[in-house]
Amino acid sequence: MTIGDLLKQYRINQNKTLQEFAGNIIDRSYYGKVERNVHQISAENLINLLRYNQIDATEFIETLYQNYQSQIQIQRKIMEEAYYHVDKDKLKKLN
Repeated sequence: MTIGDLLKQYRINQNKTLQEFAGNIIDRSYYGKVERNVHQISAENLINLLRYNQIDATEFIETLYQNYQSQIQIQRKIMEEAYYHVDKDKLKKLN
């Protein structure tokens, strides 16, 4: 899960449009690209966006971190399986 994915999840849970969620923090079209992981959002804009939408920043970061840890565990398992089965193609897919 990326920052954009999580922002979209919060926006949908709040039943808001892109414009309503982005407010006057960032341009709606730019924000849409953040959700689609085309553009990155600055830390300052992210914090302002979270505050504007009454989202706890600590909770947001912890959710990202937990998901990141899960992804690492999945990748580690795939790497171990590829190593023990000498599966170079599986290792290449991780890149």
